Amino acid sequence: MSRTAPSEVNAKQRPVFGRDQERLILDEMIAGIRMGMSSALALWGDAGMGKTLLLDYAADMSSGLQIRRVAGIEAERGLGFGGLHRLLLPTKQELATLPELQRGALVSAFGVSQGTPPDVFLVGLATLTMLASTASPGLLCLIDDVHWLDHESLRALAFVARRLKAEGIAMVFSTRSSGDVLLELQGITSRQVDGLPEGAALELLNLVVPGVVDPT
Repeated sequence: MSRTAPSEVNAKQRPVFGRDQERLILDEMIAGIRMGMSSALALWGDAGMGKTLLLDYAADMSSGLQIRRVAGIEAERGLGFGGLHRLLLPTKQELATLPELQRGALVSAFGVSQGTPPDVFLVGLATLTMLASTASPGLLCLIDDVHWLDHESLRALAFVARRLKAEGIAMVFSTRSSGDVLLELQGITSRQVDGLPEGAALELLNLVVPGVVDPT
């Protein structure tokens, strides 16, 4: 008796309507991870457009890969490097293997040691080194609600995303339409997520609203 892969089950549980182009882009990114390639994407748009659902879809399609997922938290927006700390926490054991300057910058950023303010360039390099060293068999990083992420973490993660090459890592950011955030994400492939096309919107309504929805 054949069994359905977990990713297929999850995808059926969380259907994505009317996002064929976005799903195709995500599918290609995930296929690239499996071939040892790297990429980055920023999804942006107004609240309620389904950006988080697209991140869910990417996670569902990444069976067998590592997934790191964090979301910006409004209450922690003033905590420098707080979001980055949550993303790297599963690989904290790799900290000791970093080159000395990178390690010093990262431990300073995370408040582990006292010293001069951390250099964002070195923090970014350290983050890239840590992610790359633990990327096997492939790593998908999903960063949601970037508009609530602390500025230091955003700068460091955008730095990493612009320097991905062949580490088998993909990074997907999602954010509301914010000029400041999009400025920080410059140099990363971006796609605006608008409202659903009429047909997809009706299909969704028919799924969640009892009875028959009048298309007029």
